Amino acid sequence: MLTPVSNAREFAMLSQVIENVGTGAYTGATGTLSPQYITGSASILSTEARQASLIAAYINGVEGWGSPFNIALTKNEAFTLAAPFIVSCPSSNPTLADLGVHANPALTLPANANPGDNVPVYFNAYTNQRLWAVFLNGLDQIVVPIRNGRVTIPSDLAGQVYVLISTTPNGVTDGSTVAGPAILQFQSSLTNQNGLAFCLTIGLEKRFSDFTLYFLAFNHDGRELSEKEKEDSRFSREGVLELTHNHGTESDPHFQGYANGNTEPGKGFGHIAITVDDVEKACERFEKLGVPFKKRPSDGKMRHIAFILDPDGYWIEIVPGVLHL
Repeated sequence: MLTPVSNAREFAMLSQVIENVGTGAYTGATGTLSPQYITGSASILSTEARQASLIAAYINGVEGWGSPFNIALTKNEAFTLAAPFIVSCPSSNPTLADLGVHANPALTLPANANPGDNVPVYFNAYTNQRLWAVFLNGLDQIVVPIRNGRVTIPSDLAGQVYVLISTTPNGVTDGSTVAGPAILQFQSSLTNQNGLAFCLTIGLEKRFSDFTLYFLAFNHDGRELSEKEKEDSRFSREGVLELTHNHGTESDPHFQGYANGNTEPGKGFGHIAITVDDVEKACERFEKLGVPFKKRPSDGKMRHIAFILDPDGYWIEIVPGVLHL
């Protein structure tokens, strides 16, 4: 029996945790399966992975994944993540001792922690050994030293990440684990602005302690620009869009969402507009990328413009480079 939840949002957050723990447990157990169970297990794993990404992206509004590979969890890691939600099990079930499974000491980090932040780590386990934080991201283990009870989160993490405390700088195993895993959920600098990233191809990110600025513009050169080139051209070119992300709303369970300016409450701000060389071709690209439309060129009387929607429901008008009003 699982811990009860009091509202739909709590249920959605819990379901995301359970689905991701399931995919991690299946991935970690692959090497121990007998051949006759591999196909069935792979089928369940792929289904749970799709469900986890759907819940994360479309219900909870966070990254569905942050790596090309799924995180593989050991039995102890998976049970540690699931244990806080388990109230009781049938008496006929095998005992944990019979299964050789145990829950590690709990590990917590600040709820508003972001990649690049230096944050405290909290766990109730004593050791006189030097300790490291190990971040599980896909199949990678990223090891960071703990200094004075604090750790710097790697700056390139995205999606759902797990972190454990280990006694070795060579990664983490069940034998070296002191505490964890804890769950960290991050937005990435590109997909955090999904709808805008589809149509704007240069992104410069400037992170501060409590907010992040994103500068977006077209890439006319058709090549990958260095961070220095992006920085140097930030205010010396046409049409730079600056977005501000105030940290905290993505982890606030009471956050009620955004006002897009076109509906009540909060009606007032309308939308931004972006010029393109060919509206029809631009909209064909948006269609392929799965961008939702408010208005296609074929809708209504104004056939030369379109409106797309970003993930928060803001309108973005797509207009030709020469527009006659």
